[in-house]
Amino acid sequence: MTTSRLTTPAQLELAKLFEASAKPLTTLAGSRLHGVAAWELDKVTPGAPALWQAWTVCVGYTDHLPVPVDDQWVMVDVWASHDPQYFEYRSPETYQTCRVPRARLAIHAFKTQAFLHNLADLLDIDPRRRGGIATAQLGDKLWCLGQARIGAALVDVWYARGLTGALREVMQHFLSHHLPEQGLVLSGGLPLPDTIRTPRHYRFVPLSQALSPGLAHAVPDLPLLKRVLQAPAHAPQEPSAPVYFDPQTCTLSIRTRAVPPWVIKGARQPAAVAFMVAQLHLGRRVVAALEILKAAYKGVSVPPGMTMARLFSGNQQWKTYIDNPAKGAFQLRLD
Repeated sequence: MTTSRLTTPAQLELAKLFEASAKPLTTLAGSRLHGVAAWELDKVTPGAPALWQAWTVCVGYTDHLPVPVDDQWVMVDVWASHDPQYFEYRSPETYQTCRVPRARLAIHAFKTQAFLHNLADLLDIDPRRRGGIATAQLGDKLWCLGQARIGAALVDVWYARGLTGALREVMQHFLSHHLPEQGLVLSGGLPLPDTIRTPRHYRFVPLSQALSPGLAHAVPDLPLLKRVLQAPAHAPQEPSAPVYFDPQTCTLSIRTRAVPPWVIKGARQPAAVAFMVAQLHLGRRVVAALEILKAAYKGVSVPPGMTMARLFSGNQQWKTYIDNPAKGAFQLRLD
């Protein structure tokens, strides 16, 4: 499946809702369901009703409700009313029977599969490699999203829910020699303390750090994730620049626009783009064509009559990423 890309704040709010949905709630029938009670939703996703309406489904009604008493909240039992649109409870202050709308007690179960496929879409994981999404590990605490290309490697990516409370189980799981030696584990919440020793070459990253900062829509910070996988556990990492060129894979990433990374073939074209990115990081967005061509033909003379159009001939993508704002000058398209 393919899901539309969410804004960065919505993506993080969704992760918070997913964390909260693991809580078991007792229903009027006495059964226990996992989800978020309607009266809790404002705490989890304040001001975002459209978000939880799209990503949850009502599966029942809880048998309790918090009501205000003086300066605190007191949990009271509820029961069915003669009016099917309401439930009733006894006021702890007046002992009178009060009514509460049925919708206020709804238990909203999270659409777990949709959320996990949303994350897999973000990481551009091939749908054929997502088999682990359908099989939860450790009692709905851990899922394998599939293999994502991070740098030059295909890496198993996992998502852990309630990581703090399930830390021992999760760490033990990744000690299994039936699993690859390396992997990336995403989670909601905060980073793990530096005192936690992670198993083998598995790296744990909160979703809030795995996304590129400052962008309107959620985009994974793949260069940062690559550095995390290559560095020792808990090594500090700064967020990646909005424009990044990976010299190993010859891939240009522009995170200020909703365009896919550009994998550039050959030798001359990657050298030209790498030079433009380096100049951008030095504060020079617009660069003379002659400078770019000299960088592309470093060590040899630029052929007579060579132009940017000829350099990128046969590559129909280049004008999506490179602009010509003035005669003889070029820049990367950042917006």
